[in-house]
Amino acid sequence: MSETAHVLGLHPVDWLTVSLYLLGITLVGWATKSTIRTREDFFMAGRRFGKALMIFHSFGAGTHTDQAVAVSGACYRNGISGIWVQWQWMFTTPFYWLLAPVFRRSRCLTTADVYRDRYGSEAALLFVIVSAVSMTINIGVMLQGTGLVISSMTGGAISQSAAVWIMTLSFIIYGMAGGLVAAVITDLIQGIFIIFLSFLMVPFALWTVGGLEGIRIHASPAALHLVSSHAITIPVIALLSLNAMVGIVAQSQVMASTSAGKTEWEGRVGMTYGNFLKRICTLGWALIGVCAIVMYPDLPSGESERAFGFAVADLLPIGLRGIMLASIMAAVMSSCDVLMVATSALITENVYRNHIRRDREETHYLTVGRVVSFFIVIIALYFSSAFPTVLEGAFTFFQLTASIGISFWMGILWRRMNTVGVFVSFTVATITLYFAKFHMFPTSIFGTAPAIAYQTACFLPAGVISGWLASLLTQPLKTDRIERFFVKIHTPIGQEENLNLPLSEALPPHQRWFDKGGFLIVKPDRQSVVGFLVACAIVLLLVVGAHFLLQL
Repeated sequence: MSETAHVLGLHPVDWLTVSLYLLGITLVGWATKSTIRTREDFFMAGRRFGKALMIFHSFGAGTHTDQAVAVSGACYRNGISGIWVQWQWMFTTPFYWLLAPVFRRSRCLTTADVYRDRYGSEAALLFVIVSAVSMTINIGVMLQGTGLVISSMTGGAISQSAAVWIMTLSFIIYGMAGGLVAAVITDLIQGIFIIFLSFLMVPFALWTVGGLEGIRIHASPAALHLVSSHAITIPVIALLSLNAMVGIVAQSQVMASTSAGKTEWEGRVGMTYGNFLKRICTLGWALIGVCAIVMYPDLPSGESERAFGFAVADLLPIGLRGIMLASIMAAVMSSCDVLMVATSALITENVYRNHIRRDREETHYLTVGRVVSFFIVIIALYFSSAFPTVLEGAFTFFQLTASIGISFWMGILWRRMNTVGVFVSFTVATITLYFAKFHMFPTSIFGTAPAIAYQTACFLPAGVISGWLASLLTQPLKTDRIERFFVKIHTPIGQEENLNLPLSEALPPHQRWFDKGGFLIVKPDRQSVVGFLVACAIVLLLVVGAHFLLQL
């Protein structure tokens, strides 16, 4: 590491910056407590936010330091093509424009409520269990990645576990007090810090290694290719993108990211463009990773994820290190807060309220939600050290959500899908994933990204086919349940008078694009088509622009 710092690996000026940030963000979050009076306030922020807050909410909820750690580590090992461990969501982003209204029109507090309306309480309970486990793993992985950065940038003066506890204490205080309101308000502030995190070091890193040409000379020209010839190939990228597309619907925070706004428009803009902002920031993390190839050429294979933290310590001058550390904490705290509230909503609403204590006053459920939030984080602290690498933990989360996400997609596209199909699909997908992960395509042999892609090629088709067959071979759900669900998700917000219409009137034949064999695809309106095409154009611009930028 470079110069000797004064206190616990950093200059006192840097610690002053971090202390002021932690105190300020905790106070801001705590101040929102007075706005929380109902369950919908705590879990869905009263559905009252506009476009700017929704953009930063989606951006802050979905962007965290473990991703910077994982991307920079992957790019250290594979060159810039390692960016696809996060850019796997690049090609799914335009579909967020189409998905956001589905979540908003469900008029639900949690995604488990969607499963209850579509399939019944048994399927909702399955979703709660799977989602609670996967989200708790995700919180733990976030904390693990951030603790790794802080430990690296302080030269080990602050241990990984100590860093985790400091951050946890702060976000749990304001998250339990203000719920999603605190999360969204602090996301606006912390989103600005996250942008700093993504790009603050890039000029320093490029200057140190001699720019892109220095990387070509001292690493290799292939280090700046978006697609590699051996590890992260086009088929691997396609399979990672498919896994991302299937799994995104089962990430619990998506309900809040699409439904905490005033209308469908806020949900669409927030979810889509908040995530585009994240795609741009990912490029900054990837550039740090390839610069680290030149800066730290002899890092052991198991230490590549420390490259980001080492770069922070070596590249940034006094004062900016404190801003960077505050940014790192901001990134993880904003996301952990949102996931904590989303998971608490699942358990409080779909387990406690529906199956243990019904018809209690709002204050009772608020208290339960806060208590559940606390225990979720405590369990997550265990998962913060349960995986050998941050990337391994992150992909475990992605695969779990995809396993249950299969039944969400089949439920909105195919009316014949039933409750038995949900259980069979998830069970077969999970068992297939287990054998693919540990016996057919282990990451230790194939490499993380290729192994995940090959595993995806096994468990996703197995889940779809088994769910389809199980549904065909068993009793269909009652027609009125199916019709009520499809009427609801195809009735725009503000047209609630149509909710009592039969499906044939709420969705007449001329509004249906495809309606055969139980499959139902609705003709998109002008807003959907234009918004989707604009988002596709942005994807093309980002990918092609990044390619040409890297070849300069």
